[in-house]
Amino acid sequence: MKIYVVYQLGYTGSNVLGILGVYSNIGEAKERYLKEIEENIKEYDFGIDKECNDISLTDKHNMTRLFRGGYQENWDNYLEIHIEEQEVK
Repeated sequence: MKIYVVYQLGYTGSNVLGILGVYSNIGEAKERYLKEIEENIKEYDFGIDKECNDISLTDKHNMTRLFRGGYQENWDNYLEIHIEEQEVK
């Protein structure tokens, strides 16, 4: 059985992993992935990394990186939002 894990890695002084959801339906997982990206941009002043924005969602693992403060390569404060397909028995 395939499941889809949506998670966030935060690099804001300490590395934090947050599981945002586990879904059996790819449509629901994509919706959550895109919602997290949109929410972080709108509410927390993040901007999408121009070099790492994989919202095509065509692979088994996609990632979008967001930098805080509206400037590219803010390596002191950024997030990675992931959606990953996993096989479970």
